[in-house]
This record gives sequence, C-alpha cells and structure tokens, in this order.
Amino acid sequence: GSPHSRGQACPSGSRGTREESGEAVPALRPASILPAVGNKGKMPSSRSKSRMSMNALVDKMVKAGLIGESAARGIQASLAKGERPARAFAASGLAEDKLLRFLASEFRCPYVELEKCSFSKTFLAQFPARVLLDKHVIPLDAGNGDLLTVTSNPFDTSAIDELRLATGRDFQIALAPSVDIDRCIKQH
Repeated sequence: GSPHSRGQACPSGSRGTREESGEAVPALRPASILPAVGNKGKMPSSRSKSRMSMNALVDKMVKAGLIGESAARGIQASLAKGERPARAFAASGLAEDKLLRFLASEFRCPYVELEKCSFSKTFLAQFPARVLLDKHVIPLDAGNGDLLTVTSNPFDTSAIDELRLATGRDFQIALAPSVDIDRCIKQH
C-alpha cells in the first residue's frame, strides 16, 4: 500500500540513492560491517574481523575527505579499546548528518529526511512507545510494504529486534540524525 493508506507520508526521494549514478539503493548492509537484520542483530562472531571492517570503513572516510588522518587514528584507537562504534565515530568531529549520509551509502540503506515525512498517531500507535523513546527510533512505512526503523545508530540493531518481537513484522534499518528523530517522537 501507499504511505498515505497507512497514515503516513514521506517523499520517495528520501529513500537512499547514489548521487553519482542516480540508481536506487536497496536496504541491504554488508554483513562484515553491520549485522544483517536476518542475523537477529548479532555482530559477526570474530571481533578482529569486525574491527578490521571498521578500520576499512574509517579508511574510506579519510579517502572521501570526511575526516583527517588524526581523526581516523582517534576512531581506530577508540575501537581498539572496545568503544562502541557509534561513540567512536561521533568523537571524530564530523557532523552527524554527514556521517549518517556516508554510512547510509556504505551500508546501502536509506537516509531519511524526517522533516519531509508525516506520521499519524494511528500508525505510530502500532508500536511500543517504550521502544521508540528508549531506543530513539521511529518506524516508517517505506510505501512498498516495507517497514523501516529510522535510527541514528546503525550499529545497534536491538530496536529492530524489539519491534519485530512486539509486532511480528520485519523491519529494515534507515538512518536520520538523532535530533530529527527526537523531534518526530516529541511531536507525535
């Protein structure tokens, strides 16, 4: 069904696209960097493999000109000490929206501009408010039958697991800045 029939509207342009080619990006993520939703949100079993993948991601950020070598070393040192990826990347000094747009491209998931979306109380009432508030996520109907969990932390998929358990429905991850997510939650 359309987003309107589910009580919510979001322009199709908010779905992830690759600007260089204009092709639509499916909501898939490389399992070596981020756990696939089908893996029930579990990180790869090998910490060193995960760390190597994170280091490769940091290297891509440097090559893309998003962060400098000093910030990259800081992120890598934080990750090596066991810091959670979201905190390590946030400490880089890169603006959250730029970081999330980069991660959305790398993980091949949508980046959503929530200010262009509308939500109805009926739609949101289908989901446990505690999960939305505690995890700082907001559900979104992608308009093609898919449900998205919009988050600012693509490294924590526990909200997807909780929403799946509570509703019996499957969700894919989408990214948006935390300030936008919190604003949406407060408005509705």
